[in-house]
Amino acid sequence: MDFADGVRKVILSDGRALSYNVYGLNSPSNLVQLNVFYFHGFPASRLEAALWHTSALSQKIRIIAPDRPGMGHSSMQQGRKISDWPKDILELAEHLGIQQFGILGVSGGCPYALACAYDIPQDRLISIAICSGAYPISFGTQGMMFGARALLSVASLSPSLAAFVMDHGIGKPSRDHTHPEIFEQKIMKEMESRPSSDKACLADQSLKDIFLDSVRAAFRVSAEGVAWDAKLLAMPWGFDFKDIRRDKIILWHGKEDINCPFAMAEKAQKLLQNAKLIGFDNEGHISVPVRYLSLVSLIDIR
Repeated sequence: MDFADGVRKVILSDGRALSYNVYGLNSPSNLVQLNVFYFHGFPASRLEAALWHTSALSQKIRIIAPDRPGMGHSSMQQGRKISDWPKDILELAEHLGIQQFGILGVSGGCPYALACAYDIPQDRLISIAICSGAYPISFGTQGMMFGARALLSVASLSPSLAAFVMDHGIGKPSRDHTHPEIFEQKIMKEMESRPSSDKACLADQSLKDIFLDSVRAAFRVSAEGVAWDAKLLAMPWGFDFKDIRRDKIILWHGKEDINCPFAMAEKAQKLLQNAKLIGFDNEGHISVPVRYLSLVSLIDIR
């Protein structure tokens, strides 16, 4: 199955297009044990969820993976806020006829998962898990690699400047179909500073292809949507963690994560009611979702 060609779209009430892919068990619907909305990382797209297609299929889970606004095939949403996302997800759920669902947020998908946890009633949103989550920079950025801190700083002050920088560095090469090797070289060069556990994951060609396709799709049109995503990560999220009231939230995090340091996850766990943090020794940002993420856990925590 060519996941890159599996894009679907729904037109939202405000006229925007929201694109998404479906992975795992798709039909018939009565065999699906759980519908999971997957919120991709940063910079990434719906294609990232292809990593868990086989696992979800074997466990009778259906994954619905939308592109955030301005990424993939989703329309840009001017002036959007993190708190706008739950409404988009509820509209997509209604479109698909889904009444109850779980949410899995990975990396930059974390704030959007928690916004849904804050805003969507528990009788609809029945399970929440976050893997390698990006947490508010107010939690402290000690141990975060310099490039990530610099990007968040620039984006918070000027998303347009951040978009220019990212489009020059990654966006334009990602759209150069004549010389795709240039984009891959740039991404792999950036990976040289990552923990060995992360680099080992991308030594697997099939995993690397999914990773590259996902990032490439984020810049399909421009870097505008990605830059706005970075701005929202760096700014206050619009809700207090202490006001999120859930029976359980699972947090998976690598202790050698230099994208989103483990100390940030520890801070989140202390503020979130009934949150369980599972830390992994000797694992980084990419290796935890690739090596340890078990979607069946989303069924277990209902």
